[in-house]
Amino acid sequence: MDGLSGAASLIAVISLAVQLGDSVHKFSKSLKSVRSAPKDLQGLIKNLDRLQCILAEVAQLAEQQRNHGSAPPPSTTLLTALEDCRTQYQALEAYASKVTASLQRSGLQKTWASWKIPARKENLQKLYGELIRSIDQLGTVLVLNTTRIQ
Repeated sequence: MDGLSGAASLIAVISLAVQLGDSVHKFSKSLKSVRSAPKDLQGLIKNLDRLQCILAEVAQLAEQQRNHGSAPPPSTTLLTALEDCRTQYQALEAYASKVTASLQRSGLQKTWASWKIPARKENLQKLYGELIRSIDQLGTVLVLNTTRIQ
């Protein structure tokens, strides 16, 4: 990878990590406002917070690589893992947005009991499982990328 494409790759990683981190933070904050949330939802919130921390680490590492001219660019695997996380997160967020929209139309309160009506547990579990897999993969790739530049 030449210097210009390496710099572009760093900028892409930083931009994607920051944008996704901001989006995850907002979504997590909205889920935290759901009253009477069961452990499943609390687990999702915990993993969204974990994703947000990993994204901050990714952005910080990429920024350090950008500022240190002799460091290798991020691996393509890191960008791929970030994009996979974004895809899985967006699917979960889109599903939750549909649930929230149907609640607002019906005038139901923002409690877990009202979420159960439009949300199918199987759908949420599948989306949640895929997001967890993506978060784990991103964490692993981050560690590999960190050891690569040291």
